[in-house]
Amino acid sequence: MSASVSAAQAQAMAHDVLRTVDVDVPSTTAIVLTDGTYTGPHHEGYLVNPSQVTGAAEQFTMITGLSVDGDRLVDALPWIGDEEDQ
Repeated sequence: MSASVSAAQAQAMAHDVLRTVDVDVPSTTAIVLTDGTYTGPHHEGYLVNPSQVTGAAEQFTMITGLSVDGDRLVDALPWIGDEEDQ
C-alpha cells in the first residue's frame, strides 16, 4: 500500500484481506473498526477489531505474496462513531 491511501482503497483492501480469513463482508458494507468485544454486522457497517485486520493482512501476504501493511490499513479505516464512516 502506498503512503497515502484513500478511504475507498482502504475499504477495498480491507474487504480483500478479511476474505482471506473467511470474514466475507458485502462490498457495499463499510468495514469499521471497534475496540469493543462485539464484531460483525452493525448499523454503522461491519465491525472488526484492528487485530483482525492486521492478522488478515499477514495471512493475505503469505497466501498471495502481495505485501499489505496491516498497521497502515488500520490507520486508513474509520472507527465506530467517526463522523466520516457514513
